[in-house]
Amino acid sequence: MSLENLVTEVRTKAAREVAEVRGRTAAERKTLEDQRDREIARIRSEQIQTSEREIQREVTRVMAAATLQSKKILTDATEKRIESGYALLRERISAYTRTPDYEALLARMAELGVSVIGEDARFVVRAEDAGRLPTYLQIRVLSDSHAKALGGLVAQTPDGRRRLDLTFDEILRWKEDSVREILSRK
Repeated sequence: MSLENLVTEVRTKAAREVAEVRGRTAAERKTLEDQRDREIARIRSEQIQTSEREIQREVTRVMAAATLQSKKILTDATEKRIESGYALLRERISAYTRTPDYEALLARMAELGVSVIGEDARFVVRAEDAGRLPTYLQIRVLSDSHAKALGGLVAQTPDGRRRLDLTFDEILRWKEDSVREILSRK
């Protein structure tokens, strides 16, 4: 073999090897680029899913807060309506205590007090109601005690151990749940 042939053969072999290396490099580069693209797509997909979950959580949180706020506003409005209703009810009860019908009711309350507490029942009434009871019941009024109520009376034993509170305030307290339910519906 001549030197030229040897050089040509070495060059040809080198060129083939370079071509093979370039081919492998190109194939590896293509494989790496494909892997990179798949990894980027996977990361983007995960980020999109994570973002969507976070957005959904935030939307849920905001909706829950808005729902809670609307319930609070509704509850506050209902409570104001109930308070207003109670104020109107108290005004009407106060007006009722100035009518002749109230005197009859007061007498019936006193008779009920006597029937429940006994013949020795004594009454605590508002100062302005002491003279509104029938004469036979006025002697049972405790003159040193006055009820601080809208109206009605408290029947009790002389020693004060047993009591029957028939004041309008106490009756409203007994029926508070029913009154609140009625007032909340309006």
